[in-house]
Amino acid sequence: MNEPAVFKVVTKTMPENNIHRGDDDLGGVQNHSYYHNVYGMLMARSTYEGMELADKNKRPFVLTRAGFIGSQRYAATWTGDNLSNWEHLHMSISMVLQLGLSGQPLSGPDIGGFAGNATPRLFGHWMGVGAMFPFCHGHSEAGTDDHEPWSFGEEVIFFLKIL
Repeated sequence: MNEPAVFKVVTKTMPENNIHRGDDDLGGVQNHSYYHNVYGMLMARSTYEGMELADKNKRPFVLTRAGFIGSQRYAATWTGDNLSNWEHLHMSISMVLQLGLSGQPLSGPDIGGFAGNATPRLFGHWMGVGAMFPFCHGHSEAGTDDHEPWSFGEEVIFFLKIL
């Protein structure tokens, strides 16, 4: 996730009154809300640089859902946990387009949704749209139905064949 996550609180992140002692060129001493996304970008950067040092013959691939200006130099952007519903399918289109316009060209959502179970029709449409995204990601939470196209049966397989 590349962000400070605290799952036992409502906001799912560090309290706003946590103080970070950032370098002056990053903003100096600030509360957590100022640094939340900077933290994600710097974590992606350190991961990228560590992978690069580990094997100079391979280009690192890092995936993040938290980022800041410059994150595209170090990581692709996954748009985060979404729901298996039509609203989140529609939102994923504008999210990917807006990320591209803001300089994050390699981005995409969890195809079919992360939380919940997509219907065959919803999943088929999401695969059709997802094939056009710069980054196509299949990922779902534990306890949900399988999210591979063939697990939805002939309805989805037929739909994907005609795309």
